[in-house]
Amino acid sequence: MIAPLLPPDYAGGGAQAIALGEKLIDLGINVVGLSGTNRRGHSKVYVEDLGSIRTYRVYRDDASGTFGNIVYFLRFFMTLFKLSIHSDILHFHGIRLYPMLGIPIAKLLRKKTIGKISLMGTDDPVSLSKGFIGRLRLMLFRKLDKWIALTDEAQSACIAVGIPKEKIARITNGVQCEKYKPSDSKYEFRQQRGLANKLIVLFAGIISYRKGVDLLIEVIPTLLRKYSNLLFIFVGPSSSSENPQVDDNLVKRLRGVSEDRIIITGFIVDPIDFIRSADIFVLPSRKEGLSNALLEAMSSGLPIVVSNHIWLSDVGDAGNHFLSFKIGNAEDLMNNLSILIESSETRSRLSHSARERIEKAFCLEKIAEKYSSLYSELEKEHGKDEI
Repeated sequence: MIAPLLPPDYAGGGAQAIALGEKLIDLGINVVGLSGTNRRGHSKVYVEDLGSIRTYRVYRDDASGTFGNIVYFLRFFMTLFKLSIHSDILHFHGIRLYPMLGIPIAKLLRKKTIGKISLMGTDDPVSLSKGFIGRLRLMLFRKLDKWIALTDEAQSACIAVGIPKEKIARITNGVQCEKYKPSDSKYEFRQQRGLANKLIVLFAGIISYRKGVDLLIEVIPTLLRKYSNLLFIFVGPSSSSENPQVDDNLVKRLRGVSEDRIIITGFIVDPIDFIRSADIFVLPSRKEGLSNALLEAMSSGLPIVVSNHIWLSDVGDAGNHFLSFKIGNAEDLMNNLSILIESSETRSRLSHSARERIEKAFCLEKIAEKYSSLYSELEKEHGKDEI
């Protein structure tokens, strides 16, 4: 499993990779992780155990400049080469960067490769193939043995640049359904923090423009004036020192909206208690691949307001499994939040239907079985190649 970041470094794709890896180990598949990190270890390349997964970290100094980046990628390349010798399949979570290092290694060592599209608009083959450099990059990416398309939108992007259909595997993200489930203990957690009588709206993610936090800043003042028991909680990196994608100006604006009715937690390794304690989940993002936070909230039985991304129809039906609003439209966002705030009946209906939808199609055990079958398929092809 190769990813830009793996836990505890903050990245939804990395968290998904490790959760999937644990389930694959349960199925008898040996999994090793590799990622970059800006956390210092005892050496430039060091090893950590993430649960059952032996994980190799390659240190990267964000302030080291061009020369430092070159050294980092050389070190990453060498580490990947050494690990690939003892691996059968290189599975890249995200295709934007590391497949450029890994595909040549895989071809040299006759290993199979899988590339998972993690973010539409940034990490998909259409976006990555623009310009002369992009076309060269796509020529290399075509050497991937399988492309993982999380959604129909991602699959269409592959087909649009000429990726053969037989090279595309349509496998969604999964969620740990036993961990993320409706809980009766939510009120105990709220009482401990003096939030027992609040109606809590939860946002989980990086505070950034891409995640639509500016839209929440626009609508929250009106909602707080209208509903006296309302409280917003923002869980996730809240400073650029925690994550370089954080918009510090948005964080400052958000803190200025209210001192006592907005809680900003910063990065939390496992935010499960905050998810369970919430009444409503909101995801106003402008770009996503397939949001893990959304799946976890649905699995936990939270009623949801989410931007109407093209891929949303792959997750469920608007009005039945969640409420959706036009991307970037603050008024539409506020209207849908108001529906959930005012109607406990709607919240209860969406809660039950969301959980049922996740149990039917997104539990991680089912997703791991699909990957296990894909790995077996690639191993059979590898055997034919050997013959």
